[in-house]
Amino acid sequence: MTGARIARSAAALLLVSLWAGPGIATGQSEADRAEAVALGLDGTLETERFAVFWRTEEASAAQVSDLLQTLDDYHAGISTVVGPERTPQRRIVILLDGHGQAPDGTWRFPHVDRTGRVYLYRYSPEFPAYAVEAAHELVHAFRRAAGFWYSGFWEEGFAEAVAMNVDPGDVGFPRYGYPLTVAAGHLLAWEQYVPLAEVRSRHRQLGRQCQLQAYLERAAFFDYLVRLQGIHALVELAYGPGNPGDEDYARVYGKSFEELVSGWEIQLLTEYRATPDAEETARRYRAEPAIASRTFCEAD
Repeated sequence: MTGARIARSAAALLLVSLWAGPGIATGQSEADRAEAVALGLDGTLETERFAVFWRTEEASAAQVSDLLQTLDDYHAGISTVVGPERTPQRRIVILLDGHGQAPDGTWRFPHVDRTGRVYLYRYSPEFPAYAVEAAHELVHAFRRAAGFWYSGFWEEGFAEAVAMNVDPGDVGFPRYGYPLTVAAGHLLAWEQYVPLAEVRSRHRQLGRQCQLQAYLERAAFFDYLVRLQGIHALVELAYGPGNPGDEDYARVYGKSFEELVSGWEIQLLTEYRATPDAEETARRYRAEPAIASRTFCEAD
């Protein structure tokens, strides 16, 4: 651990407060406190950028502080991408709400509510697993704080593109550390592809019914856009006057959405077929236990 990270850790620990103690850390609203209490989160730790709530029976303040160092790195990376003027000025509230599989067997997934609170879950026993999908959710929190929120297709695609930029390893959903060329490319090669135009137009429905395909295809398409013009061209669209339409894609990329999708499909399938051991890697990817918790649409 570097000297700077040790200093951050020590500073964070000084701000630890338990509900049993005298009051709560500053910068948290009563609504945040009430939500944490309702979830049984009895510990809080506040840094310059975050106010984190967790169950003290699950982890120590030192463990939470270590996790916050990773979140700080993501925060700094996202701020660099979107710019300081679009970086939250208030602390982001993080709720660490246990394992993703609830006691009744249902699955819960990381998300950001309308107030900008980030709900994180872990999908393995290790406490640091909370960070696995945190970068993506922090992008959503940045968007909420800046007053931007477009279509679900756009918000999810943009969040994943920025998350991959600040967390290249990306061992969470939808890639689980596998290359997008294989994770998304095999859907085309195996004829299990849901047309991206449909994912875009029926995002709320297909994002749930065909979750695996929708998330993979969208992530790969937005990655393609980044590869065409860089991340800052995507930022230009993300912080424009409204939900990007065909005229916006044409202005930034010189092509309509449909033309971009066609070029992306061709390139993705070509790259998949050129990847050594692509079929074997794709089979391993689909056999990952975490894939089983995601919905998938069978080909007609």
